[in-house]
Amino acid sequence: MIKWFISYLSGRVQYVRTPTTTSSRSPVVHGVPQGSIIFLLYVADLLKLIKRHQLVPHAYADDIQIYGFCRPSSVNCLADRVSACIDEVSSWMRSNWLQVNPSKTGALVFFQSTSALDPDLACAYRQHLCTTGHFRS
Repeated sequence: MIKWFISYLSGRVQYVRTPTTTSSRSPVVHGVPQGSIIFLLYVADLLKLIKRHQLVPHAYADDIQIYGFCRPSSVNCLADRVSACIDEVSSWMRSNWLQVNPSKTGALVFFQSTSALDPDLACAYRQHLCTTGHFRS
């Protein structure tokens, strides 16, 4: 079994192909092929990391969404948990030769009821995440 893993992960190359040309091949020295069971094993620790922050991960291929739920009165606590989680996710990704794409990173906030909600709360939440450096304004 170990020989199979070694043969599966070694000697891999990557290249870019367009309709008119193909780049030269380069060896792949880090990571595992996306969509493989090995990729799922590779990111299993990342999913556990997210759950440690009492957040809910949803993974599909190389895309991970992080969900958090709270009462309106606890939105600042949730924002702190999300921010701390993203700090750890970024660190985990760097240590595993992966990269967060800031242009594909964002926050979306939903509220069940606006009757008891401060109208500036959603803006304050978004501002909190932007000032921590995780999201673009």
